[in-house]
Amino acid sequence: MGFSTEGDLLVKITGVRAAASRFNSPAPAIDIVFELETKDGQVDQYAVELSPEIIDRGRNAGKSRAQALAENLAQLGYTGRLLVSEMNAGMAGTICEAHVAPREYNGNTYYDVKWLNKRGGRSETIDTAAADAHVAAMLGYQLAPVAAVAAPAVAPVTRPAAPVAATAVVAPSDVAAAPAVRPVVDPWE
Repeated sequence: MGFSTEGDLLVKITGVRAAASRFNSPAPAIDIVFELETKDGQVDQYAVELSPEIIDRGRNAGKSRAQALAENLAQLGYTGRLLVSEMNAGMAGTICEAHVAPREYNGNTYYDVKWLNKRGGRSETIDTAAADAHVAAMLGYQLAPVAAVAAPAVAPVTRPAAPVAATAVVAPSDVAAAPAVRPVVDPWE
């Protein structure tokens, strides 16, 4: 089967199993295979090598493949040992994101899972006006004034309602708190 689209897909880990190393790595290397399923029933798997081999490039350079796997699983919420039976028991039902990319082979397109992220692990888009104001304040740009926004009908209890101009200085903490444009929704809740 396999996934039929690219992008960051919300998936449920339905199981974890071991397999022989795909790249014929020397013992004691094995592959850890994560069985994945989308809400609409598409299934695929993601295999990652588990070995003491040291990674020589990329963001995990200098770490063993086992250490890099443990760190990735911790981001998904699993902090147990890397024993297959324990990973299967501890991760079955975990919802995360699978980054899927197309691959061409003999004139056909296949979709491969490249990595797993925690839910919402990708960068979320922030409000453009808030980002512009933050960058302007950081780099000393002047923004053209924009008409004030009317106060809400019912003022929040924690903050008085007031018009806000686009030329206001925005602190980095305000930008970080900006709501995401595309919220991550759990398809199984």
